[in-house]
Amino acid sequence: MTKASLPAPWPLLILLALLTLPAGCLSLGEGTRQSTRFFTLAALENAPLPNLDRQAPPLHPGLGPLRFPAYLDRPQLVTRRSAHELQVADFSRWAEPLNENFARALAANLGALLGQTKIEIFPWPRALAVSHQIRLDIQRFDSGPDQLARLQVNWDIVTQKGGPPVVSRQSEFHAQVAGTDAEAVVAALSATVAALSREIAAALVALPAAGSSE
Repeated sequence: MTKASLPAPWPLLILLALLTLPAGCLSLGEGTRQSTRFFTLAALENAPLPNLDRQAPPLHPGLGPLRFPAYLDRPQLVTRRSAHELQVADFSRWAEPLNENFARALAANLGALLGQTKIEIFPWPRALAVSHQIRLDIQRFDSGPDQLARLQVNWDIVTQKGGPPVVSRQSEFHAQVAGTDAEAVVAALSATVAALSREIAAALVALPAAGSSE
């Protein structure tokens, strides 16, 4: 009587190998792995507006709230394949929630452009009085097959006195994506945020004295 041969351990070994793959990597075939990459928007260097009046009363702006479309409420970068189809990049992700990253980059840009040491980000303490509140409703923030990154946003500015907005605009910006990878897309998106920052900063310095709604 012969002993029954034991089944080959290959299924178990394969399972163990899959379980021990490094986090954030996917085996795409022999010798090939794709790692998850994490991105943030870049802020402007210290570059005040050329026509900034240093003698004007200091501004104390508050930024927010910011609203984003639901399709961007995810950690992955989203691009457009066509007018009707979106593509979610599983291995290219924002390093933090996009609305927070966008607000921080925009606030840093405004600080650099306006010579401010502090731009408040919503929500700020109730007891803190800002001179102007900048509200944004982002409609689009992605890149498309035409190799352009686009930012479409409705935004306005209200004063601490309340009332109707002293500035209200629908703005659109685009920047060339200088490459084919996710880093090039994020760099172009950062350029659109910089363009928005310049438009908002110019609108702020063109207003009457801080806090005025005249």
